[in-house]
Amino acid sequence: MYDNMLDIINIAQLEILGVKEEQLYFLALILIVIILSMILAPLIIWLIRSQFTYVLIYLICSLSFITFVSVLPLSVVKGIDIRMLLQSSAIYGLGFACFILYQHIRSNRKGV
Repeated sequence: MYDNMLDIINIAQLEILGVKEEQLYFLALILIVIILSMILAPLIIWLIRSQFTYVLIYLICSLSFITFVSVLPLSVVKGIDIRMLLQSSAIYGLGFACFILYQHIRSNRKGV
């Protein structure tokens, strides 16, 4: 039916507004990273509380390897390049750092 989920969106109409196809891929990558972090966060918290350090190390190493291997072919795919992947992960990291900083400031205010 649809080769790509972004085929559902009429890109020609969005181009009139100034939105490019590259920006839609960028937004889709950011959403995927956020959804994956929401899924993996409880698992990682449980592993830390249970002190399963070897499992956590294995999980991080294997996910890093899978990510590295899957990024290489994506540089050939139309619309997605390595620069976009790195930018989306950097924006996610910046947003996550701001969230952690906000929680830290909020907890310090409650303590005072």
